[in-house]
Amino acid sequence: MMNIPEFLDLLEMYEYLAENQIAALRRQLAQMDRDVTPEQIVNSLLQRGHLTKYQAKRVLAEAQSGKSQRTQSVSSGRRRAQEKWLSSTPVEEEIMDLGEGDLVPLDEDGSSAFDDVIGDDVLSDQDDLAPIGDAASGKRKKYVKKAQRKNRWDSPLLLFGGAGLVLLVLAGGLLFAWLSWDSGDSVFQLAETDYEGRKYAQAVSKYDKFLSSFPTHSQAPTARVRRGLANLRLAIEGTNNYEQALTRTTEILNELKDEPEFALARPELASLLPDVANGLAQAAIAEDATAKRRELVARAQEAMTLVDDSNYLPTSLRSGQQTRIDGIVADIHRVERGISRDEELAAAVTDIQTAAQSDDFEAVYRRRQTLLRVYPSLSDDPRLQDAVRNAVTALEARVIVSAENVPATRQDHPLGQARTVMIAARTSSVSPQPAKEAVTVVLDGAIYGLDRRAGSPLWRRFLGFSNQVEPLMTSDQSAVIAASSLRQELVKLNALTGELAWRFPLTEEVVQLLALGDDFLVVTKQGKLLRLNQKSGDQTQSVQLPQQIAVAAVVSKMPQRVMVVGLHSTLYVLDAKSLTCEQAIFLGHEAGAIVSPPVMSELGHLCLFENAGSDFSLLHVLGNKEKSLEQLQPPTRLPGLVLAPALTFQSRVAAANDRGALFVFEGGMTKENPVRLLAQTKTERGDRLYSLIALENGYLWVGDNRLSRYALQLSQQSIVPRVVEFDRDNFVSLRIDGDLLIHVRRPAQGGGVIVTAADLNESGAKQRWLTTLAAPLTGPAFAMAPQQPPLVMTSRGDLFEITSTAVQSGVADAPSDSANYVSPPRLDRQVFVADKRRLFLSAPPENRAVYFDAARSGSLLKQLTLEVPSDSITSGAVLAGVGVVAPSSQGQVFYLDPATGAAAALPFQPRLALGENLDWNEPVADGQAAIVFDGRQTLYRLQADDPTTPQLASVAECVIDGKLGPIMAVMGPTLLAKQIGDTTDQLVFVSLPDLQSVQKVPIEARIIAGPFAVGDRAIVQTSQGVLIAYGADQQEHWRVPTETSVLVGEPIYADDRIIVTCADGRVLQIDATSGEVAKTIQLDEPLTGGVALHDGKLWINGYGGVVHVLDWK
Repeated sequence: MMNIPEFLDLLEMYEYLAENQIAALRRQLAQMDRDVTPEQIVNSLLQRGHLTKYQAKRVLAEAQSGKSQRTQSVSSGRRRAQEKWLSSTPVEEEIMDLGEGDLVPLDEDGSSAFDDVIGDDVLSDQDDLAPIGDAASGKRKKYVKKAQRKNRWDSPLLLFGGAGLVLLVLAGGLLFAWLSWDSGDSVFQLAETDYEGRKYAQAVSKYDKFLSSFPTHSQAPTARVRRGLANLRLAIEGTNNYEQALTRTTEILNELKDEPEFALARPELASLLPDVANGLAQAAIAEDATAKRRELVARAQEAMTLVDDSNYLPTSLRSGQQTRIDGIVADIHRVERGISRDEELAAAVTDIQTAAQSDDFEAVYRRRQTLLRVYPSLSDDPRLQDAVRNAVTALEARVIVSAENVPATRQDHPLGQARTVMIAARTSSVSPQPAKEAVTVVLDGAIYGLDRRAGSPLWRRFLGFSNQVEPLMTSDQSAVIAASSLRQELVKLNALTGELAWRFPLTEEVVQLLALGDDFLVVTKQGKLLRLNQKSGDQTQSVQLPQQIAVAAVVSKMPQRVMVVGLHSTLYVLDAKSLTCEQAIFLGHEAGAIVSPPVMSELGHLCLFENAGSDFSLLHVLGNKEKSLEQLQPPTRLPGLVLAPALTFQSRVAAANDRGALFVFEGGMTKENPVRLLAQTKTERGDRLYSLIALENGYLWVGDNRLSRYALQLSQQSIVPRVVEFDRDNFVSLRIDGDLLIHVRRPAQGGGVIVTAADLNESGAKQRWLTTLAAPLTGPAFAMAPQQPPLVMTSRGDLFEITSTAVQSGVADAPSDSANYVSPPRLDRQVFVADKRRLFLSAPPENRAVYFDAARSGSLLKQLTLEVPSDSITSGAVLAGVGVVAPSSQGQVFYLDPATGAAAALPFQPRLALGENLDWNEPVADGQAAIVFDGRQTLYRLQADDPTTPQLASVAECVIDGKLGPIMAVMGPTLLAKQIGDTTDQLVFVSLPDLQSVQKVPIEARIIAGPFAVGDRAIVQTSQGVLIAYGADQQEHWRVPTETSVLVGEPIYADDRIIVTCADGRVLQIDATSGEVAKTIQLDEPLTGGVALHDGKLWINGYGGVVHVLDWK
């Protein structure tokens, strides 16, 4: 639709009015105080005869379409004249009334608002004005009176006037008929105007009138499409009944889709059709009834078929609506998932109720877990919680108490054939005295007793690896009760001597030993609790829960109850005296979600930390309400996971998460929130931590990968760090014992476990003693002379002499010498240099070493730094001639002086590509030479044989078709090696010293230990559980079954016997000729590599840094 200035430009362009008339109109309209439409202007001009009907229709049609059919612009002369007329002051004589002439008005009522504005004097025709010359004549004529006719009707004017009047009446009738005739364009335009003005009801009425009056009009197809769209909008816009809207939409589209002008509807359908689908999707979301929601979803999907129909919504228009369409599809899927969720919930509730009636609580848990695995948001649904809670309540009747008495055994197991010597290094600020008090620690499968005052090792007992349960000190502190997985039993040991007081057999894995007055409870994984007397060890009572248990229980004081957390879902409340079940409370935790034992504050608040997600945990708070235990507040969400035990002090609870953050909660607050978070530290460390905590006098000690001390300024709601020690060490135990802080840690370097006791003071803690336990031994024991006691070297660089006193007492806690490292390396290889000299090498990639020389004055040990790049040294070194051959991953093989670590010759350098590294295996000595495999395909025999210009060079080499294993051996003139195949291995025999003959023997299995050269036999152990011996003829001589035992360390040969040690504690003596097993000894502890024969005894390295001593014969 054109505006008024554009419409006047259109009149001017067609030159329907004179320039002064157009200018007068513009000036008059500029002074108006109300709006005028083009229709009003045309109607007024038409009534005054300034426009013909054809001209009026033409300009109105172009004004309504907004487009001119002519492109001719207004000339500059006309524009200047127009501006002149607009800017000039109107002269009264310039405007004359044109009169009606012979024009007939279009309507009976031809007035308009425009008439009031422009009046009758706006437009004038200059041609109607009298000539200027006539107005300026010189003289006035004399007046002459015309003669009067005799008959007044004889006037020609009457005759011709009457005839003219008749003609005018006829002409007016014809003109009125012509003006009254309409082609339908105006009706269509009026309907279009209403449609564009969003007056859809009026537009539908006018389209109906147009189509009924002019069904064959050229605009009839367009009118039908417009009418359909108007009806569509009436059905969709502003409605709440989208089901009816969809029905009406389908009907209208079926009527319109075959119309020739249907393309006009597509731009509007691009928004209308998604409106219908979205309305149905939102209605489905808001609906509660499942059946109705499903019906609405079906209708929404039906609406989406219209949206997806390219005839209605082509790709060119769909792209602009795609984001919205995707959102509608997502909403429909969400509702569908909600419907499925509700149906699954209803089915799960029914299944849970059925399982509960059958007393099958595991089925209840599995059904709930299956449901939550698909729909985790249902965990808080009241219907599911009520169903499970009812099933949990029924569990109370399934808690079975038994009064069966089972006596303990007072006699220990028979002593084995070996005597075990514990190797420990102690540093103390106090002199040792006879022990009066002891502290116990459990590590690496053994329990140790240490003097509380000086830290001296008192005794050790191996318990087994599978489950290391915290031991329980008896109420009088004279003994310790521990669980042994080695023999499935409980043992009560004297705290000072380790002697057995009693042992009690078990049939189930122990989770916790819980003190209960003069008795204690044994909490087992299978859900059984045993009440035993601390003094006698006799069982007096037991109770069987209907669930497994994975975490320690806790005892409340008032009233005295035992709180036991089930493996999942349930908390059991037992009476401490009778062990009867008072309550079974539904917590809803998953299996394994609670790993930190629950704690009870002095105010009676039971606090449990549930690891509910991968990176967050929940604090549950329970307390007494009307003599029953109930949840007091909604769970509190905390960042991170709580893995280590929490602790309580007064009304407060402290805990640490796996990111190093500390939390302190305070009880006794508001009734609605009885326990609130009081203070916390920020999570600063990214490593996952197991943070142990202990409290002393307003300070919190935390041990994880360092030891930290925090000041609790709780009045200011802050926790302030004070001290950080032992960074990068791994803490495994931390506790306050009176005035001592006792902690156990694994150092970052050197190996072993360090137990430290420190006196607490205002500034922190001052070390009183430090005892290193369980440091691995580096190689087998060795002796300087037949009658001297053997020596052992620990991984931390401490040298111990195992005297007869140490063998009798079972303790060697005073090193005879030490390398005195501040930050010790981890020594893991022993290189034989001479009878009284050894070289101990660090584990790769360190290049530090310790040299032992019995002839040295002062300390027998010397720290060395090998002239090998520290980031390239590989495992394995061997003495060849006077030097030690040590390969490097950079490709070089170094020849070092064992006494100094300096280069004794130039290194051997094989050919390498740029940036290539080599994976050398361990070299093996062959007289003055060393043989080593480069990890690719070449086997080298290296020797430094030129004393003037010493260089380690290859004196022989051969290509091996395949990769050799890490261990080789020399048996006389033959090299033994394992060649690794795809599924099986081969034993390779290579001739020495030329390396020219290579023979292979299939093993038909994997070689898991060896090859070893023992006497004149080559020994390998296979994955089939057999030990095979080959002779120099490369033929198999015998086989010995080893079952599941795996050889550790290198076998030794003595008196035609081969002695092998196994990881599971077996020691075999095998006849080298026949393969007959002459003797088998089964030790109670696992063994590590290293066995030596000295002074008629076998000295065997055991796990945890101990030496087992056996009589050879």
